[in-house]
Amino acid sequence: MIILLILFIAVIVYNLKIYSVNQYNETVFEKKTSSSLYGLSTLLVLLCHIGFVLGNSNNNSLYIFYKIYDINIGELAVGIFFFISGFGLLLNHKRNPSYIKTILTKKLPLIYIVYVITNAIYVVYFLLIGKDFSTLEIITNILGIVWLNNFSIINSYAWFIPTIIVLYLAFFIIYFIGNKVKLTNELCTIFMVLFVVVYYISIEFLPYDSIYRRSIFCFVIGLVYALYYNQLNKFFKKHYLWCLFVIITIFCINEFFFTLIDKSQTQIACLICLIVLLLQKVNFGNIILSTIKRVGLEIYLLQFLFINLFKDVVPLFELSKNWYAIVVFFASIISAVILHLIIKYSKKGIVKIIKYIKSKKEEPLIG
Repeated sequence: MIILLILFIAVIVYNLKIYSVNQYNETVFEKKTSSSLYGLSTLLVLLCHIGFVLGNSNNNSLYIFYKIYDINIGELAVGIFFFISGFGLLLNHKRNPSYIKTILTKKLPLIYIVYVITNAIYVVYFLLIGKDFSTLEIITNILGIVWLNNFSIINSYAWFIPTIIVLYLAFFIIYFIGNKVKLTNELCTIFMVLFVVVYYISIEFLPYDSIYRRSIFCFVIGLVYALYYNQLNKFFKKHYLWCLFVIITIFCINEFFFTLIDKSQTQIACLICLIVLLLQKVNFGNIILSTIKRVGLEIYLLQFLFINLFKDVVPLFELSKNWYAIVVFFASIISAVILHLIIKYSKKGIVKIIKYIKSKKEEPLIG
């Protein structure tokens, strides 16, 4: 297990640049940084789940990826996902209003296709190990229709997907209508924040698990940061130490004195703001983490399979927890790469077939 810990640290520090007192990162949260941060979060989620399964024991060095003090590292990693999603959506929309169309044409279809494929894999897996499903349960589990399946999903680690799909759809509707009726991005963002608040509260009154709203306000932080990206970066540079002081103070008050609204949400939100500030002084990003980002969705959705397979079916967990951790880690990544390539080249093949069919239809008839 120590091997994975060392490997993780090595990946983080590779190509890392720390700026001097009066210097700042001028490309903070541009594509290289956000992609690498996404890749880092993917690894954190994977190691968090492995660490949780291994438990809190003296020889489990990976437990720190599950919890440090009372900070759930998995929630922090998902908070980073939400932050990057909100930030990326709005920043790209500001720079190119037509970008919003890609939510329906590219982003959501890709997420949902991978989600459905991995759900189908889990249905097959659970059938093979003896679990019974009705026909309706098979359909709803594969399609991920949670409200027709007692608000549960077959891959219990994949709760982030239904939530991010809802947020993407809400973003598309609000900002698409905003474009049509000439609303400012500020006003659209207010409506989006209100939607997140309503969604957060509604979980209390629906038969959802509260897990579906974990770290969700990090999406809002991403929106606000994107909305005032240049202004906030200038402000951070001018008042860097004061900003650090304020965030750390709020975090400590929430931790040690009294809870501010929702302790977990406030805790993760403070840590996200702290990461934003730290990245003002650090050039963070490398090709390894950027590559992990490309298969991040597949890793996120496939890890549950190997965590269960090598624990409950193949008795590797009982034989060696060290080898269990290593095998699950690399099996999740390798299988994710394979699935990513299958989808990628299948898509290219389908596009070629469609173009071929269209070209045949357009050929003039002879005679």
